[in-house]
Amino acid sequence: MSTPYFTLLVLLCCGMYSEVKCLRCWDCRSDGINSSFCGDYFDKDLISEQQRTYVYANCSVPESIKNPLAVPKIAVCRVLKQTENFTTIIYRGCHYQEDGLPRDCLHKKYSPGIKTEYCLTCSTDGCNAALDYDLLKKSLLANEAIAVHLSM
Repeated sequence: MSTPYFTLLVLLCCGMYSEVKCLRCWDCRSDGINSSFCGDYFDKDLISEQQRTYVYANCSVPESIKNPLAVPKIAVCRVLKQTENFTTIIYRGCHYQEDGLPRDCLHKKYSPGIKTEYCLTCSTDGCNAALDYDLLKKSLLANEAIAVHLSM
């Protein structure tokens, strides 16, 4: 086999491998246009084939946040429920966190006036479609504990 063909074969195999290992997450917000499927109850049946092409996203870690001197970041799927200006919004999408952190995102600081009801992460394809209610209960308890601690 000649060198150019061998090189092309290696590059194709590497490209297929990187595509396979990329995490895929649902990426939407409940207050968006045509996104009624993205509420507390995530209904995949309400997503058209056209919407599915851009709502089910690849979540590889962008080069812009890769820093060889920092703790490596990993891609996870996230579900976030917040109240902003008296409107409750569910966000689903990719999230990048430091490797080794707990699989929740309550430690993140948000702007004043934004109340976070829950923030959960997971690491399997499409896992942010449904909520893990055991994890949600733990997350809500942790959120309460933080609120009580801050009020002291």
